[in-house]
Amino acid sequence: MAKKAVSKQKQQTHHRQPQQAYGWYLVLVGIYALLNALGSYLITVPRLGEIYAVTFQPMPTAWLLLNIVLLIIFVTKKFDKTALVLPIYYIADYFISIVLGIVLVYHYNITDLAGQTWITIITGITSIFEIGFALYLWYRKI
Repeated sequence: MAKKAVSKQKQQTHHRQPQQAYGWYLVLVGIYALLNALGSYLITVPRLGEIYAVTFQPMPTAWLLLNIVLLIIFVTKKFDKTALVLPIYYIADYFISIVLGIVLVYHYNITDLAGQTWITIITGITSIFEIGFALYLWYRKI
């Protein structure tokens, strides 16, 4: 009987550790979403847009790599399936953004206000989704 109680306590402790470790990722998601929203606005301001683009240029690729690693960790550590949504979303978002960027550059010119407006609107909407879903997961306590 005592072995069952110890075993059950170990399972609960082991299950709680992934939940606690996941919290820092949700904070990073919020920061990344805010930086994206800020960046989508700053690209419309000539001088600030250039500074932002040069400073944060490696950020999307680093974020992609982090999400690939985290997806592998979340799967192998058997996190709740909802924990997989954001890494999968960001991996897909990276490649969809490349295609969307090519289409917008082809259809509009990158310096055209209409193309920048679409990028700003799309980035704003996705940032709201990212922050909202991160808050949902935070309060759900995966």
